[in-house]
Amino acid sequence: MSDGARLVKNLETLERFSNLATGREKRIIGTGTDISELKKIENELRRNMDELERFSKMTFGREQMMIPLKEEINQILVKLGKEEKYKIVER
Repeated sequence: MSDGARLVKNLETLERFSNLATGREKRIIGTGTDISELKKIENELRRNMDELERFSKMTFGREQMMIPLKEEINQILVKLGKEEKYKIVER
């Protein structure tokens, strides 16, 4: 659109109805705000949060699988008369 107009995809509006002094006439006062950029940022934030949640689940699952391996290594080290290498936090 070459005349400076643009397409608004998301619009937040606020309207207020008001009686004028006569009590018979009414007018509408309204404002509109383009929140397209806000919606774009919200969607991007939602995608990032979803990705972080997937990553968190993956790393937690990986750590859960590593605990038995670390316990086994600690047991082998103790049998060899050495100190445990890994501190295991209670599950």
